[in-house]
Amino acid sequence: MNDVVAIVGPTGVGKSDIAIKLANKLRIEIISVDAFQVYRGLNIGTAKVSLAEQSRAPHHLLDIVSFRTSFSVKSFQCLAQKKLNEIWERGNLPVVVGGTGLYLSALLCRYKTPAVPPDKAFRATLAQEIAEYGSETLHERLRAVDPVAAESIHPANHRRLIRALEVTKSGHKFSEIGIVNEGSYGLWIGLNMPRPLLYERINKRVVQMIEQGLLNEVKSLVKQGLTKEMTAGQAIGYKELLAYLAGDCDFMSAIEEIKCASRKYAKRQLSWFRRLAFIKWFDVSRSSSENEIVSLLLQEFPDYVIESSP
Repeated sequence: MNDVVAIVGPTGVGKSDIAIKLANKLRIEIISVDAFQVYRGLNIGTAKVSLAEQSRAPHHLLDIVSFRTSFSVKSFQCLAQKKLNEIWERGNLPVVVGGTGLYLSALLCRYKTPAVPPDKAFRATLAQEIAEYGSETLHERLRAVDPVAAESIHPANHRRLIRALEVTKSGHKFSEIGIVNEGSYGLWIGLNMPRPLLYERINKRVVQMIEQGLLNEVKSLVKQGLTKEMTAGQAIGYKELLAYLAGDCDFMSAIEEIKCASRKYAKRQLSWFRRLAFIKWFDVSRSSSENEIVSLLLQEFPDYVIESSP
């Protein structure tokens, strides 16, 4: 595989900001690795970069499918690999940015789909259990046999939860599929900060999303057909506001639940990425970290440096 950079880390840490700033120094194109930014219309709640930000560097794999569609790891893997090849052909440096660990591993690690055929009867049984009792019981069942997988899979992600249990039933661990510390591709940059500061940033970002009109965005999507049963309807921010609109909770409770779900998601992301020994971590709460990241990339990828005007 040719040159590629991955910028990873928990939600709210500032991955997109760093990536866009690199466009001032290097000839880059950015590939989004976010399981929900692929959906058209899910903008505010997914913290999708604005059109103005996208104008500073080409962005790929944003707004590529309808929210009515279920988007798989395999779909991402195929599309992202195609984009990598196109970027290399243009002589630019691909910068892969996001926090969906499974998608990143599928693209840049020796990821392979488990050789476990679908068990329709087993899946139907688990789906019925979820319908009757909710997903938390199944999530605890997964935690008992594969705690690492349980950390990386949200209880609301029913499809992946069922698949993980299906794989464990065959005698494999879902968490051990395709993650190889030796043989990863590219330079991986991990962004993090002290946990209290990260959680404070996440809480403030949720408030900003509400102020930016997240509720109206969800209302508009509902009019277009978005429901809680859809994969897109399980995205953090959308799931909670769908519950509010359905009368299941009050508005302030929904906001607090978005904050809580976002913090828990950040914790799961960190658990996923910390298993990957090849990531070079930076504490972005330090004022010097951005310059250190830029200096590292300029040193590692001199062929892509933008020459300064005389």
